[in-house]
Amino acid sequence: MPEHFYAREPGGADAVIEPRLNRLVELRIGGDIPGLAMENLTNFAFIPAQTRRIITGALLLACLVLLTGIAAMIVMNRATYLSTVLDLTKLAFYGLGIWVFLLYNSRTLSTEQLLSRTEAFLTKEVTRTLSLIERPAGRFGEPSADIRLPARVTTLPSETRIQCYYEIASQQLGALRLHIQCNVSRMLVVYFLDPELAEQHGEIQKNTITGAESAGWKSHMYGVKKADFLVDAPEYYELMFERTLERDFLFSSSEQLFIANDIAMMTRSIMLERHRFSGEARPSQCASECDV
Repeated sequence: MPEHFYAREPGGADAVIEPRLNRLVELRIGGDIPGLAMENLTNFAFIPAQTRRIITGALLLACLVLLTGIAAMIVMNRATYLSTVLDLTKLAFYGLGIWVFLLYNSRTLSTEQLLSRTEAFLTKEVTRTLSLIERPAGRFGEPSADIRLPARVTTLPSETRIQCYYEIASQQLGALRLHIQCNVSRMLVVYFLDPELAEQHGEIQKNTITGAESAGWKSHMYGVKKADFLVDAPEYYELMFERTLERDFLFSSSEQLFIANDIAMMTRSIMLERHRFSGEARPSQCASECDV
């Protein structure tokens, strides 16, 4: 476990020592973090492209047919229904104009708006779900409020606002570092594991990887390397999960909750498998030392 996660205070209680990182933002769970605020914005931009083309074509065709009808009535000197056709033509052109206006605005979504939603998801929703990975310490029948022991999650947002670095400190499952990048429709989750167990992580995390892949994630093992987004970072064994997001991910609270819970479950599984492995490894290590 990294030294800065836990230290003994004079009173004997475990305390979390903040890592020496610039721009450290600590988000405490338990009232300090509000729910992810979703603005009342239209999802027009996320109408499927095929549907947009069909609607545009239908409006253009209606305008063309009505204009042709007006021209035919004028040529044949039949003005009986001309006023009605003119009114319908006006409505068709009004509809086409509004539709073109909406199409144009849908292509000019504010970059600041997208970045703000991405940052809110990474620093609030993901942090909230990661804090809930602690295993209950009580028994059936006990009030959940009495046995809930949230994990401590410290976050370091990037200036790019599309990625965030996390450190989790759990009294039961130890400590873990991970990095998440959300690039509108692509999600990357990188876990930093013990480099000394490089040859065993594939076996240790086999169940986690299988479960994640069955849920739609792609896994990649990059071996031991230095984290390329932190200065003077130590070497870790990198395990990465990748996922393509829904088109309206940044505007859908249900999709965000689903992905955040997925990340929390993967994280809990990684920490739990590592905890089980370390518990199984200790007896054999002790036996070998005793034989010596």
